[in-house]
Amino acid sequence: MKNFTLFIFTFLSIGLFAQNSKIYPKGKIILGEENTFIYEPRKGISVPEGSEVKFVTIVQQKSSPLIKSQNKYEFKIKVPDSIRTIVLSVFDKNENLFDNNFDKGYISILNKSDKSKAELDKLALLQNQASYFYKLKYSKQYYVNQYEKLFKSEPKLKEKPENIFYYLEALFAADEKKAETESLIIAKKLENKNDEKSLMTSRDFYQNFLKDSQKATTLSTLILKKYPKGNFAKNMLMDKFRKEAKEADVNTLMQYVSDYKNNYPSGEYDKILTDQMNAVILSKIIESKDWSKIEDFTKRFNCEMNAANVFNLSAWKLADGDDITSDGKDLEFAEKLARKSVDILDNKLNNLGKYEEKSEYNDQYLYYTDALALVLYKEKKYDQAFLEQSKIIDLTNIDDTNRERYVLYAQKAKGDDFVKNYIYNLLKKQNISEKLFTTLSDIYKTENLQTAEINNLKESNKKIETKKSQEKLLKLYSGNLKAKDFELTNLQGQKVKLSDFKGKIVVLDFWATWCGPCRAALPHMQELVKKYDKSEVQFLFINTMEREKPDEIKKKVSKFIADNKYDLNVLYDFDNSAYKNYLIDGIPCEIIIDKNGNLISRSLGYDSNLEALINENK
Repeated sequence: MKNFTLFIFTFLSIGLFAQNSKIYPKGKIILGEENTFIYEPRKGISVPEGSEVKFVTIVQQKSSPLIKSQNKYEFKIKVPDSIRTIVLSVFDKNENLFDNNFDKGYISILNKSDKSKAELDKLALLQNQASYFYKLKYSKQYYVNQYEKLFKSEPKLKEKPENIFYYLEALFAADEKKAETESLIIAKKLENKNDEKSLMTSRDFYQNFLKDSQKATTLSTLILKKYPKGNFAKNMLMDKFRKEAKEADVNTLMQYVSDYKNNYPSGEYDKILTDQMNAVILSKIIESKDWSKIEDFTKRFNCEMNAANVFNLSAWKLADGDDITSDGKDLEFAEKLARKSVDILDNKLNNLGKYEEKSEYNDQYLYYTDALALVLYKEKKYDQAFLEQSKIIDLTNIDDTNRERYVLYAQKAKGDDFVKNYIYNLLKKQNISEKLFTTLSDIYKTENLQTAEINNLKESNKKIETKKSQEKLLKLYSGNLKAKDFELTNLQGQKVKLSDFKGKIVVLDFWATWCGPCRAALPHMQELVKKYDKSEVQFLFINTMEREKPDEIKKKVSKFIADNKYDLNVLYDFDNSAYKNYLIDGIPCEIIIDKNGNLISRSLGYDSNLEALINENK
């Protein structure tokens, strides 16, 4: 009987496995060249027209369109021969993920000449970029087991600092006590090696994993004394540049760049880092409005696209892009800057490298064109503004703010009939922002049209979106949407419990001082806080994933909040327990909890639709 049961189980397993989707190369992989891959969707999967495969390498994410070939699909991949491993998932034309191999991703080893390195690359991708982009779900223990299996088969791999960072990161999440013991052993071994790279890594382990700032400072002093012109000193020079960048003049900053390039050992990231410094300097030169100096300095960039980003941001700032109602300033100069960024991008798109594709620059095309259109609108060049915004309105990576600006420009250039038809057709296909709906509703009222249909469409879309959001949350939290209670300490040293706010809408914002996107989102969040009465809506800003001990975190966070003059209810998640309990996989992350203590929304990155979501549930 046991044998029969085993046979049945094996038979069913084979049958189920056969139904899984597959991704595999069509022929033998030719390293460094374009290769064709096959995607075989499992039975029951309908592949929408215009779908694409996205794949991530150790350095970037790329995409490739799916082309139907009988009951399969083909797509092309071209990456440098240095790329050993890629992780893939399938998306529809609207950037919605619909096949990530049951949350495990599709893994393809391209270069099998060094299986250990390919395996390390695989684990690094799954643990970081692929997990973030493709919503993969591997337990932390899985990573620990895989690393330990690899280190057991090849012990020398564990001796290399670059191979153990992600292992320890996973171990800390799976078994903190074991991780601390292991980190201390490795840190001491590296310290005893006494070469600069080992000492630097040991210092990082004490600082980030063991949170022993005193020991990290001692090692910093030792490294600088032993290697005064080494890589650590070079890093310190970069830190000093960043600290002084705001107040220092152009000549002082240019001396930093010269010192960095000429007096320290060369490294693989030098071009990127010097361009980061050049970007700071260029923004200051732009303030002088001396176009010949601006043009001349732009030639110093290793990659001109880094200069284009500065031109774009400077144009946006002059036009006061975050306030569509303001007049902006120096708009003629702002237009010149915006057009410069577009020109650089056009030149890049016409001179792509062997492994580059136009789709890699979709975000830049959106941002630069959007900024140019905004400047033109504020210059009252409405037809030109509408023409520029029309170039991006059908892109898949736009959001409601882009559409709102398009409608604003269209009202001036095309009139209300055009706007009415655009918003109405959009509303028939998807949920739209409150601003867009208000614009449509106002036009209907002005023209004495019945609003019943558009109100019904709005409600129907809202229900669909709510259902989709609920389905995602239910899947993520295994069917339990009751918000988990916590007790954390706030800036004033008071204990705060989530359950204290029952009967109110609560917005949780998970953030950290070192997180760039978090810092960029906080001004927007501060504006939201001001809009709501605390008796109705409570915002809790949960500071998490910091790298120091509690006392040091308190000092750093308090200073950050004070320096930026924020009035936010900040809670300390010293042990990252709230982060773990809410299964956060990236920050900033905003979660909305309704009056009954149920999760109703979760977004990774700042969500421009947050206000509408709050209002819908008040």
